[in-house]
Amino acid sequence: MEKLPKVPKVDRTLEINKNDTLLESESEAYDYAYEEAMKRIESRRPGCQELAKRVLSWITCAKRLLTTIELQHALAVKVGELALDQENLPEIEDMVSVCAGLVTVDEESDIIRLVHYTTQKDFERTRNRWFPYAQRDIAETCITYLSFDAFETGFCSTDEEFKARLRLHIMIMPREIGDIMLVRFQQR
Repeated sequence: MEKLPKVPKVDRTLEINKNDTLLESESEAYDYAYEEAMKRIESRRPGCQELAKRVLSWITCAKRLLTTIELQHALAVKVGELALDQENLPEIEDMVSVCAGLVTVDEESDIIRLVHYTTQKDFERTRNRWFPYAQRDIAETCITYLSFDAFETGFCSTDEEFKARLRLHIMIMPREIGDIMLVRFQQR
């Protein structure tokens, strides 16, 4: 019977160190890629640059995932205005294309999101650098939106009025809840 060659003992500490180095270099690669993408965004003309930073700041700082129409509405709000001007709604293709490959739309759910979880982590870490006024801007947008003349009357007096408000004012309620409520109203 032939003897099998002796298998050398593997030094696990060396393997772990290699993995740590690999992870470190992967992290550096992501950092570099996101830095380069942001440099491309900052080199664009001012309108595209502003749209990209607003899209990225909303996606990064929102407390939940946003649908494309919710983000369109958020970006269309002009502080100080008393109504949403539908002409200000940015095109979905524009919102994605100005972001230098950092944003994608899930076709099934219509959620607009960052392309990778590491993008979210990177922007959370560097948020003050890229989006220093994001929280303030989001708050001002929400306050302006809720101050629109359409909400001046307070509560809706009829189901039809409520349905119309939900259809016209996407930001007042997450889509999933709005859809559930509309179904319930239709069942009445």
